Amino acid sequence: MAAWQRSSRALLGSEQTRPPFAPGAALVSAQAHGIELAPESNTSEATWWDGLLKAVPKKKVSHSRKAMRSANKGLKDRTDFVHCPACGTPKLAHHICKSCYSDIAREQKAAKRAEAAAQPEVR
Repeated sequence: MAAWQRSSRALLGSEQTRPPFAPGAALVSAQAHGIELAPESNTSEATWWDGLLKAVPKKKVSHSRKAMRSANKGLKDRTDFVHCPACGTPKLAHHICKSCYSDIAREQKAAKRAEAAAQPEVR
């Protein structure tokens, strides 16, 4: 539809009237209203429709063909997994291991609680 609107604007210029649907009728209508046509619009109706008709698929794409075409669009395998040298669990390269981080965080929280309990309250 957008291609038809663009081509009708090119044929009819800046006039806001809506042309009939058929391009041949649009040419006749434009000439009847006294609108000058662009020099490149003097081509035959068959060549004008050539570009529009070739852009449409002739048949529905089958499920198997669609699946074959989209088979290469899958997710790639990750290669940046390594084993943690401390605990041996899999982790991302250049990242902290989750289990080691939770152990360290738990120890730090326990140390802060012990330190806070050892200090007397100052008012």
